[in-house]
Amino acid sequence: QFAGLLSTAKVTDLSNSEEKSTRNASSTSDNAGFGGFSFPVAAEIASSVETLAPKERKKVALKPQFSQMAWLNLKMQRDLRFESSLTLEEVAKHSTEKDCWMILRGKVYNISSYLDYHPGGKKILLKAGGTDGTELFDKYHRWVNIDFLMSKCLVGALSA
Repeated sequence: QFAGLLSTAKVTDLSNSEEKSTRNASSTSDNAGFGGFSFPVAAEIASSVETLAPKERKKVALKPQFSQMAWLNLKMQRDLRFESSLTLEEVAKHSTEKDCWMILRGKVYNISSYLDYHPGGKKILLKAGGTDGTELFDKYHRWVNIDFLMSKCLVGALSA
């Protein structure tokens, strides 16, 4: 793809002051450059670089005072966790808006208090409530450090 960009070289033979050009048929640059070399112009570079349109995100309006920063401040003030070993059956009992647990990477989190803070809205979290939401989480947030973000909401580990 970039072969055409580097294909234009203009060489000056100083011994007989004859200008020799080597040019690829795909190049249209005719600007004199530094040291007798010709370089592609910005328009050539821009036209040869393929641009990808960013995917459109569905944004959800959050309630006032329910930003990600507000969540981080809240989790620093309260400990919302308790430790235990849990089964899938136990987690499945907690799938409502008032009592919502989710399994993420083998750990069970009580996400009830986080629902209003989620930038994508609570509806998508409730879909995975009471189940293993790892696949859904990784689809959108693979880069997020869930252990840090939800540390105070840890209920326990999923038993084998």
